[in-house]
Amino acid sequence: MNDSDQPASMIEEIVARTISGASSKDRFLLGVVGTPGSGKSTLAKYLRWRLGFAPIVEMDGFHFSNGELERAGMLHRKGAIETFDGHGFVELLQRIRLLREGDTVTAPRFDRSREECVPDAIRIASSDRIVIIEGNYLLSSAPPWSSIRSILDLCAYLDVNAATRVQRLIQRHMSYGRSRAEATRFVLNSDERNAALIEETRQEADLVLDISQHDVSTLD
Repeated sequence: MNDSDQPASMIEEIVARTISGASSKDRFLLGVVGTPGSGKSTLAKYLRWRLGFAPIVEMDGFHFSNGELERAGMLHRKGAIETFDGHGFVELLQRIRLLREGDTVTAPRFDRSREECVPDAIRIASSDRIVIIEGNYLLSSAPPWSSIRSILDLCAYLDVNAATRVQRLIQRHMSYGRSRAEATRFVLNSDERNAALIEETRQEADLVLDISQHDVSTLD
């Protein structure tokens, strides 16, 4: 296989395996995991389109509020595993897995422009045969996150080299008002520490997409 074809071929495999798996289950949960800046959200949105507009549940919707993080002295570490409501996230995934006919659940969405979560922004109905779960720590072995792997039917890890990831993250933080110096400091002191932890979980994924030489934003 030509390296330039690898991401596209792997994405086609994700789509095919998801459609096949969903045909024999009441509900198929597809995980998309990777480091900050790897392109998880972009890939998840593309897969949503390919899979018939499946709902996307974002782990980022379970960030603790800025006020709570500030009181705990953790605001400067926002994005670290301990700055999320892991128990709430796992409970939601279990509810989605066990949805009965006619039932619905809602999930929060993270608003990057405000750096806060919007409650009840995402609706998941029992008629949704495929649900995409997107986040950094889906494969973590630390409780309660360790429960997630068994809930997911398929999990894809998005791999990207550090230089590309760092530049994407700096630009992202700058787009939300940080100076280049502030953005660089946060990425190197926080995002990269989180990335090292996430990379250790890579081997737990069913599929690994190496997009170091590619840009998932070009998916159409």
